[in-house]
Amino acid sequence: MKRTFTFMEVKSQIDLERCFLMRYAHLKKSAHQLFLPNSGSPIDLDLHDWYCTHWAVYDACQNIIGYARIIQKEKNQAIASAMQAIAEEYQFTDLITKMNLPPFPMQSYQPEETQENLEKHLQAYHRTIELSRFIILPQQSIRILKFMVNAGLGIYKYYHRIDQVVLACRDKHERFWNQYGFQNIAGDQTYYVGPLKSVNLFSELKELREDVLEKMKAYATQFKQHQKIAIEL
Repeated sequence: MKRTFTFMEVKSQIDLERCFLMRYAHLKKSAHQLFLPNSGSPIDLDLHDWYCTHWAVYDACQNIIGYARIIQKEKNQAIASAMQAIAEEYQFTDLITKMNLPPFPMQSYQPEETQENLEKHLQAYHRTIELSRFIILPQQSIRILKFMVNAGLGIYKYYHRIDQVVLACRDKHERFWNQYGFQNIAGDQTYYVGPLKSVNLFSELKELREDVLEKMKAYATQFKQHQKIAIEL
């Protein structure tokens, strides 16, 4: 029996809070827990969340089963009041006034040997976004994972028409992202964030397989019409 899954932007305070709680619970059980704030609260929240468009995949029961955030250089004013309320509820009040941060999270933890290459690369593009906190719950299928990626990247390629997407990930995940045109920003350069061997990747979302481009374009068209993307799997 097929089930319906929906990919859409998260704007309400209730669902944003659900996403941040899910982020914390997921990261806490993984090697990525080193990115969690030392706040004592069971929620993952940082200043970059004010500069994000937040996305989630919902199942038919409205459970959030997948999440990703897209970081941009401008504040997302549509969620500003919701973000402030969440920050106050979980006593992250310092985040409300703190403004000194690099445009993208991946810039904040780069070692010196990769920082220069990253900065030089970012300066070469006008409209760049970072894909960050990409999470899918363990029990979900690879089809949900690919749905998230095709839908999200399709929206930014065909609807928002960005120049490039950047992301930092474990080196063992680089092969997955290669199918979406992602390449290492500096050849084969790797680095460590704590125990995590990592790479910096970028893609202009060009010269992809025709079937991938067709899915991306179809999802972007559906999003333009309905502001959400629904599929049956």
